[in-house]
Amino acid sequence: MSAPFSIAVTGQSLIRHDLRAISDPRLAEIAEILKASDVAFTNLETTIYGRHGGWPLKGRYFGAAAPEVLPALKELGFNSLALANNHAFDLGPPGILSTLEEVAAHNFLHAGIGHNKHHASTAQKMTFGSRSVALIAMDAGPGPSFMYAEDASQDRIARPGINRLKVSRVFDLETGTFNLVRSIQEHLLSSPLERANYAQPEDPPDLQGQDEIDFYGTVFRRSDETARRIVVDRHSARAHLSAIAEEAGRDTFVIVYLHHHHWEPNWQQVPDWVRNLRMIA
Repeated sequence: MSAPFSIAVTGQSLIRHDLRAISDPRLAEIAEILKASDVAFTNLETTIYGRHGGWPLKGRYFGAAAPEVLPALKELGFNSLALANNHAFDLGPPGILSTLEEVAAHNFLHAGIGHNKHHASTAQKMTFGSRSVALIAMDAGPGPSFMYAEDASQDRIARPGINRLKVSRVFDLETGTFNLVRSIQEHLLSSPLERANYAQPEDPPDLQGQDEIDFYGTVFRRSDETARRIVVDRHSARAHLSAIAEEAGRDTFVIVYLHHHHWEPNWQQVPDWVRNLRMIA
């Protein structure tokens, strides 16, 4: 008979300060649960300002923390961190490098960011008790492409960043509204130079025929109804699902974390695209 194995899963840790000076019986109760579990997991919803420095890349929604928050989480009982989220790149590549360095120094199981795409997307493993545990973490945005990790190519060096599940937002419009938007688009974006200037720093989206238009980076599609849709890139999804299946096939306990801000109007409702993600073949 295998030994008992327990896991405590929490939401995001939007932590900016050392919590060890706080005396609150409610926090102590949570710490007892975490410490009694073999695996205690949270999403580290920040980037670490450490040895590699960095610069704020956001306005009012910027978030970074000193390395001291990590021993604070450790003392609470956490031992596993997802690092893929919308704040992980708030200090740019230096913040990615500092975060990787600091979480490793405190012996956390961690995943979701990396020196390049391969590193960021690779399942990270650690043994807890008698069980091998793998962690895969990814982010689906929305966010600029430059915050996601990329491997080196012929003309580009590798970019440290976040493990990306690539998705796009498409607005379906009934024909009359679609034609109106198209006429505005043609009037405002008649110059190729205008389109090129405002595509930066992003690449223009790929369009699927005459029933789609690109309006300053937003895709509108002719349809029989009006709706907002999140479209998952099949190649990206297959790569992630393959990595998950590979680890699960090794008799490993696999934790998969997906971060995104493509919420439904009712935030408690899981979007259909998330529910159907595992069905992509």
